[in-house]
Amino acid sequence: MPRCPSRGVGVSLTVKPMHSKPNILIVDDERGIRSLLELSFADAGYDVRIAADGNQAMQLCGIESFDAVLSDVRMPGISGHELARWLARRHPATRFFLMTGWDTGCEDCPIAGRCSIVAKPFRPKDVVSRVDAALAWGQKPAA
Repeated sequence: MPRCPSRGVGVSLTVKPMHSKPNILIVDDERGIRSLLELSFADAGYDVRIAADGNQAMQLCGIESFDAVLSDVRMPGISGHELARWLARRHPATRFFLMTGWDTGCEDCPIAGRCSIVAKPFRPKDVVSRVDAALAWGQKPAA
């Protein structure tokens, strides 16, 4: 079979293996919650990144993509709502979960139909299960 000569054109692609670990970004200004969720998702087989606020989250989302983002609603600086709107414009395939201790419903989600509200307090294994279900089926998170 004839070979094609190289034309000096290089193409670089980043492709995730089909069975690679799902990756998640956890955003919360409370260190204890970040650590608890980081450990829970890592134990469940996730590749986990953490951010202490919305600014850090935006920086991380600028250099890598995530299958899911789990963010607190109320944080200093950029809120979880603002982060959700920003992420929806730049990474529309990313599943978004908003955590809050306030009495709120899905109507408070700034990207209605594209994110899920996680009520605090929560059991970490329940949060992992919800994210697992959304990613396994390639669906938008259920409310």
